[in-house]
Amino acid sequence: MAFRYLVSTTGDMFWVENLRNYIKIKNAFLDFGMSMFDMSNENFQSNTLDVFSFGKSPVRIDILTALKGLNFVESFKIAEFHQIDEIPVRVIHYNHLIESKKAAGRNKDLDDVEQLEGKQE
Repeated sequence: MAFRYLVSTTGDMFWVENLRNYIKIKNAFLDFGMSMFDMSNENFQSNTLDVFSFGKSPVRIDILTALKGLNFVESFKIAEFHQIDEIPVRVIHYNHLIESKKAAGRNKDLDDVEQLEGKQE
């Protein structure tokens, strides 16, 4: 959301649920001394869990393995790169962000859509 000019209280990260990505996340957590809690490889690659939350707002990270209303392959193809401290970071395309937030349908997401669309005018 911050890339789209709105401050969000969570830092959502979207990952494809495969062993390679699970190992990368696990190693990063180990480097920072963080617990993996229920994010086992089995849970990470299952279709039953699609979000893993760590921390409490305003210092919380949500790791998403699926986004409502979107196909990962299609979204990945048109994702945009942004530089953060000289590190390229892939960010969901604006149109896909709007689609996903509308599909989620939570009040917070619908409010985000309203604000995001207002910034584009």
